[in-house]
Amino acid sequence: MANDLLGSFWFLASLALLPGRTLDRGFAGSSLLSLALSTAVKASNLVLCLPWLVKFIWESLRERSLWRPALATAPLALLVSFAPIACLNIRHTGDWSGDPWNEGAMKARQPLPTLVGNGSLVAAVNLQQPINLGTGWFFGSLTPLIPQKIKDAVLEAYPRWTLPPDEFSIEENAGWGWPIALLLILSAAAGAFSVKNISGYLCLAGWISAVVMMAKLASEAMPRLLSPLYPLLLLPLGLGPGKPSFLFRKAVFFALGLMLLPLILAPSRPLLPWSQIGRWIERINPSSNWPDRIARVVDAYRQRAQGLQPLIPMGMSDELLQVLLISNGNDPEGPLWFPYDKRRVESRQPADQPPLNQPDLILIREKDWPGWSFQWGIEARPMGRISLVLLARVGPEDWLCMQPGTWPGKW
Repeated sequence: MANDLLGSFWFLASLALLPGRTLDRGFAGSSLLSLALSTAVKASNLVLCLPWLVKFIWESLRERSLWRPALATAPLALLVSFAPIACLNIRHTGDWSGDPWNEGAMKARQPLPTLVGNGSLVAAVNLQQPINLGTGWFFGSLTPLIPQKIKDAVLEAYPRWTLPPDEFSIEENAGWGWPIALLLILSAAAGAFSVKNISGYLCLAGWISAVVMMAKLASEAMPRLLSPLYPLLLLPLGLGPGKPSFLFRKAVFFALGLMLLPLILAPSRPLLPWSQIGRWIERINPSSNWPDRIARVVDAYRQRAQGLQPLIPMGMSDELLQVLLISNGNDPEGPLWFPYDKRRVESRQPADQPPLNQPDLILIREKDWPGWSFQWGIEARPMGRISLVLLARVGPEDWLCMQPGTWPGKW
């Protein structure tokens, strides 16, 4: 969720730069620019405008001249915000989001079922990291208990909705983890009894923004898209003059301590000798399935470093190549671009029509080749075949490198 944290940085900077007791009013322009940059990172950050506006109005009541630097900076802020992208989307697609027909199924038409779906998804994901204490089993057991009418209503409004059964929240299902989720629950309870100062109003604005986002955006990435709002939702635990409360400080250290565990244990960051650990487990308990699982995960991360690069024939590695990758959308395309000045890679999914121009090589899973080549009438000769483990949960898959002899041409 690193790209979400970039938006969080700019948003928190926009709040910090708003003039208060320590900053001059001239920083209001810098604050607006920071807010604009946060929306440029992701369009979902547009909901952050509400908390910023709350703090801007609060400070404007104390310093009325704040409007001048903000208005002076507004044209530049528009240029560095999401606005130019929205204008280009309208020009080329007729819709500010770039998806006029809602092909991505992320525009919520029914806010209430979408809010229910996103609420359950955020809860499920944030209760899974950084340590799985049976949450996968819990939600796996809970899902069948949900009335079918409710599931049908949520799925109709939110086709991408699912409660992830994964042990760890990764990629689109990444979240901040159950320690911070616990803080959010305590924060909501504290905020229900106290809205005393700007921190309380910012927290309230944060909750309103979160609810609006969860009601309008039907995306399985909701837990990570809410990242910029999490700091605001935690504010009630530190409300009041002086230092944050004892409970808040202890809870934060507890959460940060637990988050060190995935940093150490993550297989993508091999700080521990996992292969040796697997052999030790096998000696202690030969019937355990952990050694085999550890071996598959280690092998998958080792092979993902090279990705699909081994499919390129050795004799063609230095040639200028146009490569067509038939992918499921989760395959490591990056290594195929090396050497960077000699490769052009175009990625398509099996259901997509091929590009107009004939590529030099086609990389495709062996199981997809017969149906795909028959559908589009493509004949090709094999240039290589290799078994790769790109995802540990999937295991080895056979890939083909094909050199097309015929091409459909224009559609």
